Amino acid sequence: MDQIPLSGTLRQYPYPLLLRSLHADRQTGTLSLSRGEVRKRVFFREGEVIYATSNYDDDRLGEFLVKAGKITVEQYDRSVALLKETGKQQGAILVELGYLTPKDLFQGLRLQIAEIAKGIFLWEEGDYNFFQGELPTDVLTLPVPFRRLLVEGIRTVQDFTRFRQGLPKPESLLRRTNASRAEEYPLEEAEQRILALTDGGKTLREVCSASGLMDYEAYKAVYFLIHLGCIEAESGVKSQESGVLDSQLSSGLEEIEQEAPETPATLADPELLEDLRKALRTLKGQDHYVTLGVKPSTSAKEIRRAYLRLAKSYHPDRYQHAASEIKLLAGEIFTAIAAAYHVLNDRAKRKSYDVARTSRSGEEDRGAAYSTRQAQEQFLRGKDEFQKGNYWGAEEFFKWAARMNPDNAVYQASLARAQSQIPGRLHQAEEACRKAIALEPTNAEHHVLMGKIYGKAGLHSRAVTQFQEALNWEPEHPAALKELEALGAKKASPSLGDWLSRKKGK
Repeated sequence: MDQIPLSGTLRQYPYPLLLRSLHADRQTGTLSLSRGEVRKRVFFREGEVIYATSNYDDDRLGEFLVKAGKITVEQYDRSVALLKETGKQQGAILVELGYLTPKDLFQGLRLQIAEIAKGIFLWEEGDYNFFQGELPTDVLTLPVPFRRLLVEGIRTVQDFTRFRQGLPKPESLLRRTNASRAEEYPLEEAEQRILALTDGGKTLREVCSASGLMDYEAYKAVYFLIHLGCIEAESGVKSQESGVLDSQLSSGLEEIEQEAPETPATLADPELLEDLRKALRTLKGQDHYVTLGVKPSTSAKEIRRAYLRLAKSYHPDRYQHAASEIKLLAGEIFTAIAAAYHVLNDRAKRKSYDVARTSRSGEEDRGAAYSTRQAQEQFLRGKDEFQKGNYWGAEEFFKWAARMNPDNAVYQASLARAQSQIPGRLHQAEEACRKAIALEPTNAEHHVLMGKIYGKAGLHSRAVTQFQEALNWEPEHPAALKELEALGAKKASPSLGDWLSRKKGK
């Protein structure tokens, strides 16, 4: 990694690059950043983020604890009044008043530090200075896991314009970096797909086209991998690529315009809008052959016909006077069709795409296996944190596991269990538990967990329903029986689940 100056602008040296540089060089010191009136400081010890501060109101501890659901507004106001009277730290006051336990305060501080550091990823402009050397004596040591900070922070960026500005020119060659350790990060499918195509011989345009992803998803994945430090642009470019797409399509567009439909789309057509939405959903993630509705064995002549037929339906000229959403959807569909034709109409590009397409299936299988292992590792770490009573840390690990393997009911239930222990998280816990039940509707444990969540929320009738449902599938479930007894409710009459469970026992 090139040496980064100790002071500069975020436009020239983006925040993820600063973090990676300081981490790689195992620096100790203070990274001071400013944007307008906002000032933030991130403290490093031997390359690890250990603390962060901010003068932005919403980043203060009290405000953060309210947003996190750990204290109420009334408790916040009371602590602020005492803070002004006594001059004590707000955290200490909250503990003294019994609003937080020391453990709650510790976990809240760790999350606050992570959120302050993570919020800077959204800054496009700003100045920075890094002051090497010993840290101030009042700096706490509350380490933030570096890889998770980097991954979650980069993923907070969702602006397509930001992606385009943060990427090299379309004709730039992409390659993996020498320091790339992509296997250490939980990559999503789109990111794995882009990484597999990055071999130093393809341009940004070619990698995105060969990935089979929609433009937004492809740009987002490339942006993520570049700022993660897994791939980079080489200095050389394929200059002959510039403008090829436009020139290749120009003759086809002339034919489209000659055959353009006589009746343009109306300003607002609900049926057309729904049709376009369905068409775009169908195209997402499809390869170029599926996009054009042809087979890999189809001739170049037939591919051209298929392209012209589709392009005529979605050509932008047809939607000049349509509603903005219709124009946007049609434009995205036309872009996907044009990108597919750009590759399949060129013999060399088509051959390269076919090779990548064949190998991609193997890459996806290996990627799926890797994601499964990563999910299991995150899940086990979450279990460990949960047993320690660190419910906030457990929630983060379970979120990672559920994100990488969303069809695993155990991961969803574990996430719900952790969230149910965190103040203000009962709604999220209900959602996660609902997913677990949808995946395993006959699992009594999931229904018991949902019942407890409803009980904590004060929704006793719903809680009773869930405990009774648990007994339908496991008639002698001790926790369900105990909870029903505590609520003064009776076991429901036998249902289909009860009957099935009894039949299995015969």
